[in-house]
Amino acid sequence: MEQLQQIVSDSFAKIVSSGVIEAAIEKKLTETINSILDSELRSYSDFGKQLGAQVKSALNVDFANLQLPGYNDLILSIVRKQVNALVAKSAALHVEEQMTVLLASPPAEIKLSKLVADFIEANKPDGCACGDSDHISLLVEKSDYDYCHIYMDKDAGKSRYSCDIQVHVNTDGRVYSLKIDDKEIGKSLFVGPMYGFDLDLFQMYAAGTKLIVDGDEHSIDTYYPGHDN
Repeated sequence: MEQLQQIVSDSFAKIVSSGVIEAAIEKKLTETINSILDSELRSYSDFGKQLGAQVKSALNVDFANLQLPGYNDLILSIVRKQVNALVAKSAALHVEEQMTVLLASPPAEIKLSKLVADFIEANKPDGCACGDSDHISLLVEKSDYDYCHIYMDKDAGKSRYSCDIQVHVNTDGRVYSLKIDDKEIGKSLFVGPMYGFDLDLFQMYAAGTKLIVDGDEHSIDTYYPGHDN
């Protein structure tokens, strides 16, 4: 019997020294504490009810004392961001549409007689022509090295430098300088909106359309429709 007790005692000592019992006790204590905390923190427990009351008190906002101007600033900031985004998108679409129009492909070449005919068509008087010019001003001047300078105006009798349209062409027929309504196109970053003939002329200038000078003010018809020259 004594021998059996000694064996049991030695075995128990080994178990204690190995830390198994300590680990088991720690595990059970942890489980028990977690169980107690879980129970005490439930909404229906006394602690849970007290905690709920404290949270409700903390969330009891007095709306009468809210900083409404600050709230309004926040809303205004959000609205401003949305508006700016919409404006930026709208502006981008508008610019894209305008650039599509401005950069439309013009003809590779055009005769001066056709250009003058287009100018007359774009500026012909509407309805009664009483008091209006019966023809346009057209001046075609050749200079040294076969450069050509063309001046056009919707009214008759204009001098070259008072004409609204001034086109200067080099020996290859390329327009190297263009002036529309006192604006030198090549030197102006913003020339304003363009329509009709002015836009066509700008596109030809930008694309390098070749202008074939096939006549002058004496051989090209400068009269508006319905008027005899």
